[in-house]
Amino acid sequence: MKKLFIIAVLGYLTISMAWAQVGVSKSKIRLKDGSELNVVIIENVPGKYLKFKLPGNETGTIDYENIDYIKHKDFAYRSAFTLKKGLFFQGATSLLFGRASVDSGPRVGLALAVTANYRLDPHISLGVGVEPTIVSGYFFLPMYAHISGNFSADRVALIYFIDGGWSFAGSNDFDTIEVKGGWLIRPGFGLRINKFTITLGYQLQQFTTTSSPNFWWNTDLVSVEKRLMKNVNFGVRFSF
Repeated sequence: MKKLFIIAVLGYLTISMAWAQVGVSKSKIRLKDGSELNVVIIENVPGKYLKFKLPGNETGTIDYENIDYIKHKDFAYRSAFTLKKGLFFQGATSLLFGRASVDSGPRVGLALAVTANYRLDPHISLGVGVEPTIVSGYFFLPMYAHISGNFSADRVALIYFIDGGWSFAGSNDFDTIEVKGGWLIRPGFGLRINKFTITLGYQLQQFTTTSSPNFWWNTDLVSVEKRLMKNVNFGVRFSF
């Protein structure tokens, strides 16, 4: 009985040490396409390539330019973050906050946007955007030029932007006969973390309303008012 116990303990320790050894030798490799590998590295030439062992005693090789990061007990690597020159797109959602007048309540709106951009270098990009918006019973469809850039090319960086263009408009207000859009301008700043960006801007939207409290039976009582809507714009963007 004692011999069996000793044999069982030795067997357990042998299996545990072998398992631990296998675990230590494995590395986690994440590629830039998002896929991940858990393999045993058998040759590593930093900056050039690494060779690894696959199940079934097969081997594979990966160039460093395709690797996002490597995690290992005694070795760690993460690729440099780059903002490549060329075309990219951004999707965004934002909340608008403002006040129509001193006597009125707060005004809240929601906007969804998509922009097509061309990055000239990490510090400036040029693009165009469209942004359906609902705010205080009015509907806007701004189309604008978009200028943006980074204060640095790091993974985490402050950014700036300015949008300017023209907006079409409409309304579901019963007393409103017609709404005409106008110019839009929106400067702002933000914080970019890799492909995600949190932004804060100040938006000016000009539009004109034609309304009458009794226009169904008396079109003589009509007022035309040119308005300038001022909103703080808080948004989240994703680049792809």
